[in-house]
Amino acid sequence: MKRHTKLFRKVGISLLASTCLLAACGRQSNLKLDTEAVQDVNKAKETANGKDVQMYDTNRPISEDYSKINENQAKYVFLFIGDGMGVTPVTAAENYLGFTKTNKGEIFPDRMNFTEMPIVGLKTQFDCHSFIPDSASTATAFAGGIKTQTDTVGLSGDFEKSSDTVAEKAKRAGKSVGIISTVTLNHATPAAFYANVESRKSYYDIGLQMAETNFDYFAGGSLKDRTGKEEDQKDLYEIMEENGYTIADTKAEAEKITADSEKVYLVSEKLQDDGAMPYTLDQEKGDQTLNDMVKKGIEVMEDDPEGFFMMAEAGKIDWAEHANDGVTTMNEVYGLQESVQTAIDFYNKHPEDTLIVVTADHSTGGFTIGNESTGYETYFDLLNNQKGSQVAFNQIVEADLASKPDMTFEEFAPKIEDFFGLKLDANAPSENVSNAQEDAYREAQEKDRLLCSKEEYEELKAAFEESKKEADDQNVNYGGYVPVSITATRILNKKAGLAWTTTDHAGEKVPVYAMGAKAKMFDGEYDDTDVAIRIGEAMGFNPERSDKHDYAEEKQEKPTGVGLKPNK
Repeated sequence: MKRHTKLFRKVGISLLASTCLLAACGRQSNLKLDTEAVQDVNKAKETANGKDVQMYDTNRPISEDYSKINENQAKYVFLFIGDGMGVTPVTAAENYLGFTKTNKGEIFPDRMNFTEMPIVGLKTQFDCHSFIPDSASTATAFAGGIKTQTDTVGLSGDFEKSSDTVAEKAKRAGKSVGIISTVTLNHATPAAFYANVESRKSYYDIGLQMAETNFDYFAGGSLKDRTGKEEDQKDLYEIMEENGYTIADTKAEAEKITADSEKVYLVSEKLQDDGAMPYTLDQEKGDQTLNDMVKKGIEVMEDDPEGFFMMAEAGKIDWAEHANDGVTTMNEVYGLQESVQTAIDFYNKHPEDTLIVVTADHSTGGFTIGNESTGYETYFDLLNNQKGSQVAFNQIVEADLASKPDMTFEEFAPKIEDFFGLKLDANAPSENVSNAQEDAYREAQEKDRLLCSKEEYEELKAAFEESKKEADDQNVNYGGYVPVSITATRILNKKAGLAWTTTDHAGEKVPVYAMGAKAKMFDGEYDDTDVAIRIGEAMGFNPERSDKHDYAEEKQEKPTGVGLKPNK
């Protein structure tokens, strides 16, 4: 009886919807619009204050290219994670590239290839602990579909249950699985796809679990704490090899990796800070890139008759933002875009059964475009003066202070000028002016925007003196970064029209971009746990549903795990 009632209710709803649709069509057909008057320039001029009228361009597109999405089951899935890549770093990258490279001074941004995907969604990213989460809890959410605590990888919020990730499901289903990151492979985001630990800092334990995954392809950075925190444990590389993995940590060895290599861990030959791949801005010609790792992953896995799941993380977008380094952040976004293009090229060969999803775990740094010193203007061209990342500059600072610990700021100042393009003068004008003096000060700024004010000079001088101290003794306002380095990037960013509010994460929602098989599911607004659930749906892992519309979102529902707390 209940089944019949439900059936009649559905029929009734369908009839009602049809009636409403017919009524709407009827109303539309009765409209008698004067479309000739709408397009009449002379009539428009009558209310245009006597000026000629610029009519809007009716030839512009009025929808996205939905031919790039379909309802097929996804055989090949690419999930790209721009760690820390909220809306601002993407927007800033598009503006910077458009203004400085493509359009040469014209206020017209470039578009990243992923922002041109037909589906754009928005996801929340809170965890059990905070509205400002970390990479461990957010990655656990979009990898395994459950909420957890900050700093926790692959466990429920009460630590009682382990997550079952889309990567693990894919492997059990018979697909090849690849996990790639520009940072260490036992770092929070990649770890969330295979590990289960209470603390993201349990790097050695995470590495042990990595060796047991049986995943087909790992690539990118090295492993943190390879021999344990006390450096007295068996090398994780050796354990990986014992579990059947080929370690390829030179370019020459990487070139030998093919589809016949079976289980592979490809490590960048050149490593930078903490075992990560070098920043895009610091890379030299011939250095391995995230894109190289993605290409090799496709080569290794594409012949699998059941397809593959690949997660590729641009992890140093986040690291650059933590360091308040704008131009390095934007270059990391470009590095991600190159690898996304490789996936798009693959999609063009397999358009019917390839899904590409690009998103972030959270935003970082409170990054904004605009600050009080530049008002409504931006000066992105000033960023071209920076020669490398703050990590590259750190090496200069550390080398100079090692060779001459009592070096004065005046002696070191030329290094700042050379690396960042800033101009330092102890007698420069003060930026602390009255409202009446503001116009005159801005006019003086226009003559040389790279000239540091008296206050900025003193900030750099104080930061240089702070850099001479041991790290534990330095002022907390530098966020644990080399004080003179982060001060220089902040000042250059300020002059370019950018700003930062923190060296930690921020709490706003982050975008999701998608194209290909089942991509329509990623439209709208949803929770980060839904990324895992929808990827599972795309690959055919979820139970069959009799009526997909029964599962369309009508109101916000709490995701699995909200409110759970660990036992004290």
